[in-house]
Amino acid sequence: MNAIEIYKAQEEIALEKYNECKARLAQTAEESKTEKKALYIELGMYSLCLRAGLFDRGGTAPDHAETALEHRNKFMPRIIVKYPGINEAFRALGAEEKSRFIAAIQAELYMRDQIYKNYKTELEEAKAADDAAGIFELQIKTGALESVFTAWEAWRKKTGIYPDVFKEEEI
Repeated sequence: MNAIEIYKAQEEIALEKYNECKARLAQTAEESKTEKKALYIELGMYSLCLRAGLFDRGGTAPDHAETALEHRNKFMPRIIVKYPGINEAFRALGAEEKSRFIAAIQAELYMRDQIYKNYKTELEEAKAADDAAGIFELQIKTGALESVFTAWEAWRKKTGIYPDVFKEEEI
């Protein structure tokens, strides 16, 4: 698989999560306010994985994957240096393989570094403060992100494309 095919496969996983959640939301009764709120939060996280993680702008342009990867290639060096094990593996690759590596991990690395770890910290703070509303929201947010990360990792394992790269380091 080339970088574009890898990107599109991961995009499809995030879109599937988004669409499944949207369907559950549509089937939820209007009077189920708490459940609807939870589903809106979850849906927002799947949307964030698409927009921020994959830099997907709706996939309307035929070259949206190329544009997204080009954009992420600019950000990757600033983030990857924070993770010595991942950075070392990346630096050892040739140019073509680097593009596959970026396609396979960039969305998750970005989401873990820029979003997930902050939510995890906020969740611990909410628990310490016994903030039920904060706990409710942050558990949904972190759970949705973890669901996407797990699906992406399962795909990487199935395809043999950089599986377990995130097991090496705490992100």
